[in-house]
Amino acid sequence: MPLSPDLLARIEAGAFALGPVRARPMFGGYGVYLDGLMVALVSGGELYLKSGPGNRSEFEALGLPLFTYMREGKRVALGYSLAPDGVHLEPWLEGALAEARRRKRAKPDKKKPKLPSDNPFL
Repeated sequence: MPLSPDLLARIEAGAFALGPVRARPMFGGYGVYLDGLMVALVSGGELYLKSGPGNRSEFEALGLPLFTYMREGKRVALGYSLAPDGVHLEPWLEGALAEARRRKRAKPDKKKPKLPSDNPFL
C-alpha cells in the first residue's frame, strides 16, 4: 500500500521544526525517520509513533493502542502507539523522537567490540 500523500504531508507539517522527514518502505508499510532515527511507522494507512516510558502514558490516556502484528501464530506488540487523529503532530513527534533517542542511548554500540577487562594490552 503506497504512503498516502495526505498522511505524508501531515507528518512533514508536524516535523517541520524538528527536521527533514524520510520515509522508507518496510514490511508492507513505511518507517518514518527524523534525525536518522525511526520515530514512526505507517501500516495499513495508520500512523504509529515511537512510544515508551517517556511518552506512552499520553497515548494510553487517549485509549490509543500499540502496533501489533502476528508472528508464528502469536500477537507481538512493538513500541509504537497509534497517533491521535485530528491533532497537530509536532508535540507527538517531538516525544517520539525523544523516545527514539533515549532507546538509542540505552543500547550498546554493536560496532565497537567489547574488550575483556583483563586484557594486558589496555
